[in-house]
Amino acid sequence: ADIFNSTADNNILNHKGKYILAVGSLDPRKNLAGLIEAFNSIKTDAMLIIVGGKNNNFAKLNSDSITEKIKFTGYVDDEELYSLYKGAKVFVYPSFYEGFGIPPLEAQSCGCPVIVSNVTSLPEVCGESAIYCDPFDINDITKKIQMVLSNSKLQNDLKKKGLVNVKRFSWEKTALKFYEVIKNISE
Repeated sequence: ADIFNSTADNNILNHKGKYILAVGSLDPRKNLAGLIEAFNSIKTDAMLIIVGGKNNNFAKLNSDSITEKIKFTGYVDDEELYSLYKGAKVFVYPSFYEGFGIPPLEAQSCGCPVIVSNVTSLPEVCGESAIYCDPFDINDITKKIQMVLSNSKLQNDLKKKGLVNVKRFSWEKTALKFYEVIKNISE
């Protein structure tokens, strides 16, 4: 059976504040299998919603680990994605490797608390505005999710810090920096 469902079919958008969100292709480096394992060990009434397209390289999911509390939406349009970020209790990005990591910034720009991996570019991108987990340690991912879910003060602090953090980034700033690099190379 296909594990992908549309957001509309599952009334996911009606579960505001009652779900954990992950966004990314079903690629092994995104560590969604680890996130699913961590989620399944948490006692919560929240759902886990995973947004992103299929990838032929994705390690086969253990079908026994996919419960009715885990929903795969596939791709969604920008409006749906914005609504999912806005309604999530927490956004989790336990990736093994990222070149940059735009989804955590998208989540922060929508006022969503963020948990990300403590590896590669993510600490530089998120600074002090996120909770960090070891993507190679399922117990640590579990612990960090439980910590954020159970602490509304922490959730609010992460929301505020995230909104400040995203102001460090813009396409205009990126273009200007890129222009300076090219200019210096050509001189």
